[in-house]
Amino acid sequence: MASIHTKSTGRNVKGDWTIVEAVDTTVAAILILSPWLFRYSDTAAATLSAVLVGALVIIATFIRDSVAWAWHSLATLVLGLCAIIAPWALEFSIIPNAVGTHVLAGMAIVAMAAINLWIRHFDPPARAA
Repeated sequence: MASIHTKSTGRNVKGDWTIVEAVDTTVAAILILSPWLFRYSDTAAATLSAVLVGALVIIATFIRDSVAWAWHSLATLVLGLCAIIAPWALEFSIIPNAVGTHVLAGMAIVAMAAINLWIRHFDPPARAA
C-alpha cells in the first residue's frame, strides 16, 4: 500500500490507496461472500443484492483513478445506502443474517464515503509551521 498523504499538501495522490479504499474493498469482498459465509444463499434477492452491491463498490474503488474523486465517494455513499435499505426494499428483512450483513456493511461503506468526502471537501490542507 502506498503512502496515505503527500508531504507537501497532506492530500493523497491519485493512485495511492488510503485506509478508506482498503476498508471499502474489504467490506465489499465480505459482502460478496456473505450469502455463503452466513448461510442465506438460498434467498435469491439477498444473494443478488450482496453480490451486486459488493461488486459495484469494488469496481468503483478500482476505477477511482480514472474519474473524479467526488464521483467515487458519492457512488460508494449511494451503494452503502442501497445496502442498508435493501432488506426492506427487496423484502428479505425476515432473514436476520442477511439483514445484519447488509446493514453493517452498508454502514461501514457509508462511513468511509463520508470520511472521504469530508477529507476532500472540508478538511483544509495542513500549513507549514
